[in-house]
Amino acid sequence: MPTRRRAAPPGAGDALGTGLLLRRAHRALARALTPRFAAYGVSVGAFNVLVALWQHDGLTQIELGQRVDVDKATLTPIFDGLQRAGLIERRRNPDDRRRNNVFLTARGRAVRAPLLRIASGVVAGAVRGLSDDELAVLRRGLATILANLGEPLASGPGIVSTPR
Repeated sequence: MPTRRRAAPPGAGDALGTGLLLRRAHRALARALTPRFAAYGVSVGAFNVLVALWQHDGLTQIELGQRVDVDKATLTPIFDGLQRAGLIERRRNPDDRRRNNVFLTARGRAVRAPLLRIASGVVAGAVRGLSDDELAVLRRGLATILANLGEPLASGPGIVSTPR
């Protein structure tokens, strides 16, 4: 007896293509940001850590890893590079000596404006040609994808907080 296939949900045939486009867009943004951030001694991964610290300075290394969704093995060289660049310092947690808290230095606070300006410029160039309505639909769609995958939505300036 032949088995009957279930009809795929609408748009499912394009799902793989959508995933590949999302990945390529992410990689293209990273490639565009990398040389611009290099003048500040910051990688794209390090920029994400800095953004988290600009929002909540003094987080533990574990909390930072959770906020930027990066494992400890990947974070350690990022922290090392940020510390060498004079952007952060790590201090023992006074309540738990097994933990380190990460704090911005004066230089780490000073690079905030130029790095955010760079990132905003690259993203503005990437979405050039999209109307405000199209950009709003894109952002809601991306927020929905994250929610569907069980990923918490980030908070902060310009971040979509709830999918529709």
